[in-house]
Amino acid sequence: MALFSNKIESVKFVDRNEKTIEVLYKQKTDSKTLSHYIVELNYDNQDFLDLIEEYSIEDIQDNTQKYYENLIQAKNDNILNHAKKMFDEWVINAQKDLDKQDEERYKIFEKYKEKQLETFQSEADAQVERRVQEADAQVERRVQEGYKGVQAAIDEQYKEVEVYKEEQLKILQAEVDEQVERRIAEGFADVDTYREKQLSILQDELDEQVKQRYEEADAYKESQIGIIQQEVKTDLLSKFNKPSVPIRYTPEKVAEYIIDNFKDEDMVFKTKLAIFNLPEVKNNQDREIKMKVRKARSIPELFAVYNDIQHNHS
Repeated sequence: MALFSNKIESVKFVDRNEKTIEVLYKQKTDSKTLSHYIVELNYDNQDFLDLIEEYSIEDIQDNTQKYYENLIQAKNDNILNHAKKMFDEWVINAQKDLDKQDEERYKIFEKYKEKQLETFQSEADAQVERRVQEADAQVERRVQEGYKGVQAAIDEQYKEVEVYKEEQLKILQAEVDEQVERRIAEGFADVDTYREKQLSILQDELDEQVKQRYEEADAYKESQIGIIQQEVKTDLLSKFNKPSVPIRYTPEKVAEYIIDNFKDEDMVFKTKLAIFNLPEVKNNQDREIKMKVRKARSIPELFAVYNDIQHNHS
C-alpha cells in the first residue's frame, strides 16, 4: 500500500506526455496541509498500481483537464477583474477630466456671457441716452412751439394793457381838466396844486390797475407753459411705458431654430450648458446619460437625449 492510499485529495498529470502524476494527500485526516507525491506511469511500479486502484487513467486525465481549465478560468477572471478595475479607474478619471472641461467651458461661457451683457448694456445705455436726447429735443421743440403761441397771446394782452393805459390817461386827464375848470369857475385859487394832486391820485390808481393786468397776463403765461409741459410729458410717458409684447414660441419658430442651428458648434455648446444646468440633468447620477449629452453633435441629438432623461431617467 502506497503512502497516499485512501488519503488522496487531488491527482493530475504534470507533463504533456502524461507520464508523470502528481498526487496531493493528507498524511492525517485532520491535517490542514497537503503532502506532495510524484508517481511515474509504470505498470511495474507498485505505487502506480496502488494509485489506479483508486483513480483510473481516465479519472486522472479528467482531473488534469479540469485543473487546467480552472487554472485558465482563474487567469481569465483575474485578467477580467484587473481590466474591470482599470476601466472603472479610467471612467472615474475620464469623468473628472470631463467635469474639469465642463467647468472650464462654463467659465469661458460665463466670461463670454458677461462680455456680451456688457456689450448689450452699453448698446442699451446708448439707445436710452439717444432716446432721452430725442425726447428732450422733442420736449424743447414742442414747448418752444407752445411758448410762441402763449407769447403771442401775452404780447397781445400787453398791447391791450398799454392801450387801456393810454385811454385811461386821456380819460383821467379830461376828468381832471373838467374838475379844474369847474373849480376855477367857482373861484378857487389853488387849481394847479389841486390838478397835480388829483393827477397823482388817479395815476396811482391807474398804475395799480395796469400792474394787476400785467400780473394776470404773466400768471396766464406761466399756467399755459405748465399745461404744455405736462401735456408733452404725458404724451412721451405714454409712448415709453407701452407694455412690451411677450415673446411667443410657435412650432414654426422652434423648427426654424433647430434647422438654422442644426450643427452650429457654438449653439450646440450653449444648448449643452443649458441642459446640464437643468435640475433633472444636473442632479442625475447616471453617468451614461450625461455622457450622451456630452457626445451629442447636433441640436436634435441633444433634444432626443433630454427627452430620454425626462421619460426614462427622472
